[in-house]
Amino acid sequence: MINRKKINAIFLIGLPDNKELLVNGYNDSGKLVYRWNGNCDFHAQIINKNIALHKINLIWFEEIAYKIPRSDIIVNCINDADICLKSLKRAENLIASIKARLPKIKVFNPPEFIAQTTRDYIYQNYKNLDGIYIPKTLSLHP
Repeated sequence: MINRKKINAIFLIGLPDNKELLVNGYNDSGKLVYRWNGNCDFHAQIINKNIALHKINLIWFEEIAYKIPRSDIIVNCINDADICLKSLKRAENLIASIKARLPKIKVFNPPEFIAQTTRDYIYQNYKNLDGIYIPKTLSLHP
């Protein structure tokens, strides 16, 4: 039997810019089940006993002192820059502060790269690639 080191992982979940969440109902123990659009559910897929999961819900409009455990990896679950740009910025700042304390910590799905995947950014930066058609896309803000 292989004795593996336990991995401590931080999973970052971000509130969408419009502050909306999707309520699914209650689970068997009476706890409210919800999800925030614009995030993938990597954290919900972890079934490995060698991974200690610490989930942080990023609420971009509040200053919160997050309790950050000593960890091996940060997993950014925010995956939609078009609706979660503010949470991506908060994630960037939080990761920078964690890296100042834990410089060797790894980051999966870095938020600064996800922030470059808005529809208008992709159009502006890749519209002239040969053989690829990218529809003209503009970002409108009320």
